[in-house]
Order: sequence, then structure tokens, then C-alpha cells
Amino acid sequence: MKPFHILSAFFLTALLFFTYSRAAVPPVYNHGDNFWYIPVARSLMERGSFNLAPDYSEEIAAERRKGNWMVVGQDGQWHNYFPPGPSLLAVPFVYLFDLIRPFSERSLENDFITAARVSRAIAALSALLFYLLAFQLTGRIAFSLLLTGIFALATPQLSLHAGGLWSHNASQFFILLTFLLLLSFRPAAPAALLLAVLSRPTAGLFFPVLAIYLWRKRDRSALISLALAFLLTISVPFFLPVSGYFSGDTFTHNLGRFGLKPWEALSGNLVSPNRGLVALMPFTIFSLHGAFLSFTRRADAGNRAFYQMLAMALFLNWIIVSMNPNWWFGYSFGPRAFAEQSAGLVLLLIPSIGVEVVDTRPSGRRILLGIAVVFSCFVHYRGAVSIGTSQWNALPVSVDRQPERVWHWHDLQFLR
Repeated sequence: MKPFHILSAFFLTALLFFTYSRAAVPPVYNHGDNFWYIPVARSLMERGSFNLAPDYSEEIAAERRKGNWMVVGQDGQWHNYFPPGPSLLAVPFVYLFDLIRPFSERSLENDFITAARVSRAIAALSALLFYLLAFQLTGRIAFSLLLTGIFALATPQLSLHAGGLWSHNASQFFILLTFLLLLSFRPAAPAALLLAVLSRPTAGLFFPVLAIYLWRKRDRSALISLALAFLLTISVPFFLPVSGYFSGDTFTHNLGRFGLKPWEALSGNLVSPNRGLVALMPFTIFSLHGAFLSFTRRADAGNRAFYQMLAMALFLNWIIVSMNPNWWFGYSFGPRAFAEQSAGLVLLLIPSIGVEVVDTRPSGRRILLGIAVVFSCFVHYRGAVSIGTSQWNALPVSVDRQPERVWHWHDLQFLR
């Protein structure tokens, strides 16, 4: 690897970690669904157990009195309701940050601060993985840096992942690792995918598209690894204390609250002004064009199967998240339904715009792409620094009580 390439990767990671640290609002997100990720990581570090009871019994009792249902269990065995993957990924980061900036006492409030630090580190390292992946696909440092900048600053990487330890933050990291291994050492890729599914079950949609990709590559050993990873995934409930989150309890609960509105969800996840992918990340019009071109001869022949895999995963994700009765994802920001698809969306720009986009000569396509990227950066910058964007979910009325608010053009969340 060239010294300049190594220097670019190191500088990029450090710069993005610093940039994400300037995001003022996202740490409040760690009081939500991700409430117990860091406590579980500490339990794993100190006792090798997912059980929160020995270290957090008082906090658990206090939170449950307030109606916090995100920790479940009985008989002295209390576990996080949400997936274990983010806690597993957080362990080395928690250990490192405890060495660098230790807290004088343990508290949930300090755990929230740690969660924000860990999430920034994961988001920055995800950008590093993305850069290495983009360089492997294009062979161009400048183009890879441009794509990485779009990924890091014009997607939920900035507005959600720069300070929130969400399941899709960890899942995105492992999905990127899966992609990188697919292009370098395919038999190891399914192991990374398994960790992605343990972080967020929707990552399981990559199992069928990965199977198609490996079958087309005639890689028998990688297909065997994928089959083993799939078997391990479906057997997780037998050896890890996972909750009803994996069995569909959340879907059943939301179905009773909101009902199923697939047509509204399909359109809302694409074009609604407060949750729509294309409305809030207009550069993805070029991504959708790239997805189409991946099935034509205009895509790079050497990596065409890879881009086709990304396109199929994007389509499946759109269908799956639109089957969620709570398709606007409650108290959130922007196109959260596509958060773990952010890397694939940016990579699909490659067959659409090609490496010539770094050409300094003006063209209509480059100007349109530039405007779309700048607007997307502005949207996610607002989500990262404005507390009003978080308050939009509750004011003037909860978005869960009036989901039609996601269609209100006169009350745009990113302008709060």
C-alpha cells in the first residue's frame, strides 16, 4: 500500500472523528432504544455476561418504575431488549476510552457519554472501511475520498451515527466489513455478516443476495461459510439471551398500534418530506440510476455482480422496512429506514457517475450531483447540531400519534 494511501486513510479517520465530536445533539439519542448498550458492554468486560442485574440492579428498578421496558427478564436475570451486536462491538472502545478518560464513578449518565464517544469512533472507522472499499473498487484515491466524504457527511452517518450508538450504526460497520472481505477474502465475509445480523436483524436480507453473488463467483468455500453463518444466525436464540425483538414481538405490538399501510410506507420511505430517501438525500437519484445501470453493460464488468448485489439489497430493504407498521421509525430523523444502506447507496454512484466526476471541467451532471450532495449535507448537518430536529418528533404532537406529520411540507424537521 502506498504511503500516501496510508496517510490519507489515517488523516480521514482522525478528521471525521473530530468532526463527529462537534455534533452537539446526537448524544441525547442514547437515552432511547440504545439505553442499555454500554451497560451490557461493561457487563461483558467485567463478568463475561449479558446479565445486567449484578451491576445495575438499582438503575433497572428505578427505570422500570418509570415505565422503561427496554430491559427484560426475571429472577435476577435482566437483559437488554435490543440486539447484542452493538454491545459486542462497543467492548474494545469502552475499554480504550476508560483508559484515556476514566470516569470517577459509574452512572447511567456517564454511560450515555461513553455511548456518544463509542458511536463517533464506530462511525469514523466505518468511513475508513468505506474508503478502503471505494479504493478497491475504483483504484482512484481522489475519487475514493470524494465518495467517502459523501458517505460520511451527506447520509445518516452524520445525523444519526455521529453520536448515537444505534443498532444500525454497528450493523453498518459490519456490513462494510462484509463488503470489504467479499472483494479480498470471500470465505470470511459471512462471519462479518453474522455480526451485522446480531446488531440489526434486517441485515439478514443480505443472506440471499450474498448467496446469489457467491454462486455467480463459483466460490464453493464461501458458500459453505455462508450456510454455516446462516445456521448460526437462526440458532442464536438457543445460546444467547436475545429477546422477543428477534422473534417479531415488536412487529406484532406495532401492528396493533398502527396497522399495516404498505402503499403509504413504500411511497413515504422514498418521497415524504420528513422521512423520504429521495426528498432528503436527492443525490440518491444518481444511486438509483447506478442500480439500474448495474444490470446493463455500462457497469464495470469486473464488479458488476457486486453492484447488482447492492441494488438487490437496496430493493429488498425498501420492501422490508415498508412492511413495518411503524415505518417512520418513531422518534427519529430523516430516512432512518435506509441508515444501514447508506454505504450501498453511495457505492451505487460509481456505475452512475464514474470516476470522471473528479474531472475539473464543468458539466450538467456534475453540477446537479454537487447541488444534491450539498443539500444532503445540509439536511444531515441540521440533524446533527440542532436540538429542534429532535424536538420535532414530539412537538406540537407526537409523530407516533399523528404519523401523517411526516408528509407536512410546511413543517420540515430539518429546518426546526
